[in-house]
Amino acid sequence: MVGLGIIWPLLPVLAVQFGATGLVLGVIIASYNISRTLLSPWVGRFSDRLGRKNFILMGLALYSVVSFAYVMADSSEMLIAVRLAHGMASLLVLPICMALAGDIAPKGQLGSYLGTVNMALMADLGLGPSLGGVLFEHFGMHSAFYGMGTLSIFAGGLVLFLLPPDRESGAV
Repeated sequence: MVGLGIIWPLLPVLAVQFGATGLVLGVIIASYNISRTLLSPWVGRFSDRLGRKNFILMGLALYSVVSFAYVMADSSEMLIAVRLAHGMASLLVLPICMALAGDIAPKGQLGSYLGTVNMALMADLGLGPSLGGVLFEHFGMHSAFYGMGTLSIFAGGLVLFLLPPDRESGAV
């Protein structure tokens, strides 16, 4: 999730480069959460049936694609579409990781496991914007989006090789 934090402070800068007004900037920012809100019930239900690991891997793969789509965006409308896809990718990762923590937590330790997942998210939101600012300042706007994609690929590798198969579904 560090990638999300990396690009947050850069989105308004990018949107203004495309000529976004205040309303359009608001829609660009909101698009991420709109897609998460609309798709949440279905994604959660399908992850219960098809396996958490598969959904996390799909989400991280989509995150990587979305990272590069930001670089290709050339209008506010395209940025809205990328943000909608970004929200969906995020939905395939974070809530599913929380559900996975619930699946694997030993009896009486659910709070501790969820606290650890939340700590990782908050660390992202604390460190990511600073990292994005450094990347932007030293390497340009696109470097932050490439950084998000690279981190997503790295995280996907960790999930693929280190996360055991789901217990209930037997999915890889």
